Amino acid sequence: MGAAVLERAEEIFAAELPEEFGWVAWLTPANLRVFAGELLAAARRGASDEDVRELLDGWQATAELDHSPEAQVQIERNRQSGRWAPVDEWIAKQRDTA
Repeated sequence: MGAAVLERAEEIFAAELPEEFGWVAWLTPANLRVFAGELLAAARRGASDEDVRELLDGWQATAELDHSPEAQVQIERNRQSGRWAPVDEWIAKQRDTA
């Protein structure tokens, strides 16, 4: 499995991303470095297909948050207030005001 993950990682970070990994472009530079490190670590430890899918799913969700201006505004509000509202709570508020 490790070699396959490494091969896939090379594809992900090549000049052209495979369509299913287009979300990688949404990661902030810091998150992209962490993602690459975690993917490499998974490959080195011989992670199972399920573990790799879980890792990719989690990072895709992170990329979606990194790409969302609304999420960034809410994250900054949470930082300033010190209260970390659950995501479903502030998403519901956005829908109610839309």
